[in-house]
Amino acid sequence: RFIGQINVSDVNTSAANLSWTEGPSTANISHYRVEITEHQPFNQTLNQIFNQTDLFEHIQNLTAGTLYAVQVFPVKCGRDLNPQNISFYT
Repeated sequence: RFIGQINVSDVNTSAANLSWTEGPSTANISHYRVEITEHQPFNQTLNQIFNQTDLFEHIQNLTAGTLYAVQVFPVKCGRDLNPQNISFYT
């Protein structure tokens, strides 16, 4: 189970920085899958997915005044572990 912390910083109308703590048993974590869901009017969603070996991601091309939900999954042996979650508005 991934018990860590995820943070959002430097949020503006079109970009934000994400950072997170290492997943469990880091020797076996191959990368992190970062999934960003943009909540649009009428329940439409747009997703961005990144694979990252570092503990941060700079997200661009965001829409002002929009709610974003972020999940960071450590990937171990090709399988997603439980994610850390955070939401933020631009």
